[in-house]
Amino acid sequence: MTESRLKSTHLVCVSCTGIAPGEPIECESIDCAWLYARKKAEATAEFMPIYDDITIELELDMDEQLSQT
Repeated sequence: MTESRLKSTHLVCVSCTGIAPGEPIECESIDCAWLYARKKAEATAEFMPIYDDITIELELDMDEQLSQT
């Protein structure tokens, strides 16, 4: 869901700014709701690998605790 939200907001910004899809978007229009949605999606996507790592660690800890009982 995070990745699809990031992709959709990126596509809107690309169409608005005329930048090629692979290029970084440098729009800073503070009155654009899409800018804020894109920045939020980017921030969320940035932390996804961390969430995955934490989830794996918690699962390993839980498995270890269950095996000790």
